[in-house]
Amino acid sequence: MRALCILALLVSFSAFSKTTVNGLIRGSIVSNNADPSFLDKGTGTFRTDGTQLSLSQAILDVKADVYGDFDAHIVANGYDDGDRNVGFTQAYLEYKPLSGDVYQWQGRAGFFYPKLSVENTDTGWLASNFITSSYINSWIGEELRVPGIEVSFKRSGRRARSPWSLQIDAAAYRGNDTIGALVAWKGFGLHDRQTLHHERVEFAPIPAVINYINSPTWTVPFTEIDGKVGYYIGFKARYLRKFDIRYFFYDNQADPLILDERRLYSWNTRFNSVAARYLLSNNTELSFHFLDGLTEMGDFIVFADYTAFYAAVSHRRGANKYSARFDVFDVREKDFIPADPNDSHGVALTLNWTHTFSEQWQSSVEAIYNQNTLYNRETLGVTPRQDERQLQWAMTYRF
Repeated sequence: MRALCILALLVSFSAFSKTTVNGLIRGSIVSNNADPSFLDKGTGTFRTDGTQLSLSQAILDVKADVYGDFDAHIVANGYDDGDRNVGFTQAYLEYKPLSGDVYQWQGRAGFFYPKLSVENTDTGWLASNFITSSYINSWIGEELRVPGIEVSFKRSGRRARSPWSLQIDAAAYRGNDTIGALVAWKGFGLHDRQTLHHERVEFAPIPAVINYINSPTWTVPFTEIDGKVGYYIGFKARYLRKFDIRYFFYDNQADPLILDERRLYSWNTRFNSVAARYLLSNNTELSFHFLDGLTEMGDFIVFADYTAFYAAVSHRRGANKYSARFDVFDVREKDFIPADPNDSHGVALTLNWTHTFSEQWQSSVEAIYNQNTLYNRETLGVTPRQDERQLQWAMTYRF
């Protein structure tokens, strides 16, 4: 309801300023052999289980020119699963002045994603070449958003008469204290659902979490617990329109000993991220993303290192686009609580064929093989290793 009210204000503002409204609706038929999804308190890594017809995406992306060089931007999402069905995933004010200078400043304030992904660049932060995001970006969509301020300093290659454009991003934020809980207790997943603001994310009822740690088997991402300020810094370089590389260091600087009245802990989480995209030709794109970090909760109650990587290729031929992606992740427990195993690892292969009928209509067929092992499944009487296969057909309407 809050997101709808904000959207109504932005749309009504169009009477006085320039407003752009984009979005999409995507319906899917999905069939897989996975265990019940984490969204249903299961241990499956996909969004669904069995065979389902669903409204997988409903996105409204509104940008309004509010004053001079300031724009308001909000992305509202609708789903037919999860704790909430309607809400927003981004809402921020952006300062981006028009300038002919070689060096330029710009900034954002609000609730947004850091621009560390080269995969999720489609409307509403969806993957541009796949229905399902990679392990890395599935997790980012679950737990990472920036409730804060970002300042960017850019050197324009075109204005400097150089093939290279450079940019530095720096942000300070609060409200990302619980990030890491899902990596440690659920592991990395493969899906396309982004957590809405103030939404609760369930995971399996792990006995050690309930009985030993005395915490709930759900988390509320984007929650502030310890009152400390986190930060990230990013470096981006682009060579013409052919090559784009991005490095980010993220540290929420959370105090892992602090918890709130719901017994949600503040997780100290940090990572390094490197992502790159290269246009081999006008029709062929190569990309990769590497993420490595750690997360800690309590007095060494949970301490885990995590690493994830993907490499992808996409080729366009006429109205058809063919894409393939290889994913891997590894979560390594470093604490000494044997009742709460946090180790997990997995590999996945994703193949996608997308046919574009018009500017509005697209059809996509996607197949995924996902082999993953979560050692805490044993505490629930579930086999740790799962070989999951998924086939999905989706129709997308854009406006």
